[in-house]
Amino acid sequence: MGATAVQIITEAYRKHNLDEVSSFSTSLEFPYNLAEDVINDVIRYANRLGSYWFTETKTGLTYGVGTYTYSFNTLAVDPKRIRFIWKEATNFQGELEQKNKREFMLLYRRAATVTTTPTAWTKYGDTLELNTIPDQDYSIYVYHFKDMPVVTATGDTFLIPERDEDMLIQACYHKLGAYIGKWTHAEAEGQIKFLFGPFLADTKQDSGRPNQMPANF
Repeated sequence: MGATAVQIITEAYRKHNLDEVSSFSTSLEFPYNLAEDVINDVIRYANRLGSYWFTETKTGLTYGVGTYTYSFNTLAVDPKRIRFIWKEATNFQGELEQKNKREFMLLYRRAATVTTTPTAWTKYGDTLELNTIPDQDYSIYVYHFKDMPVVTATGDTFLIPERDEDMLIQACYHKLGAYIGKWTHAEAEGQIKFLFGPFLADTKQDSGRPNQMPANF
């Protein structure tokens, strides 16, 4: 089991020759009242940099009679960070083919939506749509990247592998240093970007559509 949030931040404080952190109370004296903020600042900034290989997960689509559309918001899935969608029922294993919305409509929405095994999917705005209405529960899973969750308690743990937790400690060390005036926040974020960079799984592009134009086009 990996280190807890309080263990990570305590080590960062020790590296600044500060006392250990015992709680995340905001009533403590400065800079101990910022312990939770320091960790979460690091996590939020790291999440903005992109997706990490250790944050890959899968989310199941709940089967319902007549259901073939889903809300990404309800699923807690970022539509631009989907790797692929897979059905895992016995004798029905295989990947669903992703189609762009226009192609999907031309192929599958020129007549009534049929009820059978889904073979393709598309996305538009907040909606994930299967090409057919499933006629049974095919155990369909969305494989995707997610954000590292912020901490809310001292005992929270991290998605980061235990062997690589030193990068989080160092990132917290740099962010804490900015709060106590040893360097600027911009300098701290530069170090955080350097520390997390090798763990990025992709850049800011659609994970499922590698040929899509980058975000700046």
